[in-house]
Amino acid sequence: MGRFSRNIQSLSLKAKLGIAVPTLSALLLLVVVISASQGPVGLPFGAVLGILLADLGIDAGAEYTQRAEIVVNQIRLPRIITAGLVGMSLAIAGTTLQGLFRNPMADPGIIGVSSGGALAGVIVIVTGAAASHVLVTPAAAFGGAMIAAFVVYGIGSIGGRFTLGILILAGVALSSLLSAVITFILLSTQNVDAIREILFWLTGGLDARLWLHV
Repeated sequence: MGRFSRNIQSLSLKAKLGIAVPTLSALLLLVVVISASQGPVGLPFGAVLGILLADLGIDAGAEYTQRAEIVVNQIRLPRIITAGLVGMSLAIAGTTLQGLFRNPMADPGIIGVSSGGALAGVIVIVTGAAASHVLVTPAAAFGGAMIAAFVVYGIGSIGGRFTLGILILAGVALSSLLSAVITFILLSTQNVDAIREILFWLTGGLDARLWLHV
């Protein structure tokens, strides 16, 4: 194991990418096929792979029904792609914050960014503004997250000198405060449908995700 590790470390960046990209791409394809085949309507792996290849213009000669094609392309594939985009976005957000502040503790959930986005999303759902367009809630969450980030950064830069420790402490305090506000909104609102939508949105889920959401 030690020799294998040293051999990997001795490879150039180009060689590492040449190994990592094909390997991870194959694993990603395998995960997509497995995910698309699972559900109330079970589908064979071969049929799912054939449908996905057909979407790319490749005829693999696989046999599948029109029902299976609809299930994969119209129901499961949008959810899979949405999950991938969400995971990618979370990874980018975490990496960006950690690189910007040069500290692995600078996590969106710790410095208040996640709570700021959550509060903004809760507000537009409670007020009914979220029903006007599918992008209202994501846009509000993004704006709330940015406001929280600027507030925390401003507190961390009080006195004209940026202090990472103060930023993290301010982020933890702001996160707790915003979470308390969210809880207060949930307890005070009388709209049961809004509460249900908020809880579903805060928890996260891929139900009813369509190509519109991708």
